[in-house]
Amino acid sequence: MFEKLLSISEGTTALIVGAVIALIICIILKRNAKRKRLCDERQNFVRLQGKAASWNVTSIVLLMALAFILIYEGFSFAFYLIGGIYLLHCFSLIFTTVYYNKKN
Repeated sequence: MFEKLLSISEGTTALIVGAVIALIICIILKRNAKRKRLCDERQNFVRLQGKAASWNVTSIVLLMALAFILIYEGFSFAFYLIGGIYLLHCFSLIFTTVYYNKKN
């Protein structure tokens, strides 16, 4: 029991440390890009196109994961977890679309 709890805490700690390191790297890269004036209109367009393609791929992968879990495990915790993540994924698109449409 203690070993399982220890491995969970180690995994959680590693996840948090990894997220902090990734955040620090993003901040440093963003500052360097601003300093070198790399953030122009073309770069923003390319970044937005990449985000749109990534959104589509993520939606397809989540739906495939839902189908896989439903077929092999049925209505389990994993099914509801992935389903909730997919709903959050879709609602975030709705909310950000409404927000940016009102902003423009």
